[in-house]
Amino acid sequence: MNKRIASILATGLLATGLGLVAQQSTAHASGYAWAKTKNYNNVPMHAKTTGTAYMWNWNHTKKIHNLKNYPRTTWYLSKSVKMVKGRKAGIYYEITSGNGRVNGYIWRGYLTKGLNTNIGSNNNKGGNSTNSNNNNQRSIPDLNTYNSDAEYLNYINNNPNQNVAKLIMQQLPNAKLSLNLSKYAQDNGSFYWDDEDVPTVSYDKSKIDSTSVRRLTHVENMINNLSKDSIPTAAEIDAALTADGYPKSKQQSFNGSIGLVILNKISSPEGGLFSGSSVYVMN
Repeated sequence: MNKRIASILATGLLATGLGLVAQQSTAHASGYAWAKTKNYNNVPMHAKTTGTAYMWNWNHTKKIHNLKNYPRTTWYLSKSVKMVKGRKAGIYYEITSGNGRVNGYIWRGYLTKGLNTNIGSNNNKGGNSTNSNNNNQRSIPDLNTYNSDAEYLNYINNNPNQNVAKLIMQQLPNAKLSLNLSKYAQDNGSFYWDDEDVPTVSYDKSKIDSTSVRRLTHVENMINNLSKDSIPTAAEIDAALTADGYPKSKQQSFNGSIGLVILNKISSPEGGLFSGSSVYVMN
């Protein structure tokens, strides 16, 4: 009986060992494992680079496409996946071309949000054409894409999501919009940025006068307490500016710089949610 039990145990251990070997082989063959996922609502993306950027199959074992072969394509993000293999880990995006013919997974660092603005792009979702090689069609300001104060001002003046920003600037008619101060405002502001980190911006710190820069906290609170898509009255803006030390007489005479980033609870066409505000002035 003891010999029989020993034989059964030996057979069981051998089978277990073979099973472990089989599992290890399967894990090795399967490439990367999925550790975490997040779904998106077809967010438009385009390649950051014109160089090689491989798209992989679902478990990162086979290269299936190269983005450099699709220079005018807008890709649509449906899922982000944290892929892990041993100590290696990375965030990959599942993307699909507008015509639905090309699909795969690519490291997110190769992509940036927004429609592809290359001339001749004709594969946007639903077949709608676009001519958005300026930033005025973006739902939210991307301060890294503007090259001058005038470009950011043009965005604010032409984007319906920036009506609150326009009203505030109208109350300070002689203030000059500063892209550099706006980047400072974003860096020091409090935002909800589509459940992601607020984009990092670089600004010239030497042009920020710490003795005269001032945050308009009452203006920010007024904006943040607005209901979605609503705009404040001139009286409400005046009251907030007055509380921040800028009564009507100072509003008219102030000729310094203003920097601001305003996300008035924006639900963007790209599927994101954004809110928060940061407003600074500087003499």
